[in-house]
Amino acid sequence: MIKCKKMLPIGIQNVEFIDDKKKITQFKKNKKLIEINEDIITIQTKELKELKQELKEKEIKQEQKEKELKEKQQKQEQRIREKIKDLEKKSKS
Repeated sequence: MIKCKKMLPIGIQNVEFIDDKKKITQFKKNKKLIEINEDIITIQTKELKELKQELKEKEIKQEQKEKELKEKQQKQEQRIREKIKDLEKKSKS
């Protein structure tokens, strides 16, 4: 076991690397033993980044869909206005 005391948050003492191959770290905080598996944290961090990227892509797609819908709606409204004008002209003549 290797003792490590560098850059520790307040209240954390006795950091011990139990198994360097599995990257498991133990430390005590407020007299409770806490164990960290750094591989799992790394994997979860990667998954979080992937999920954030996926969310961004979905938001971009949603914005594009909304923009397209707005454009379609504006075109329809323009056509309706033109038809109304045509009908008004026909009814006057």
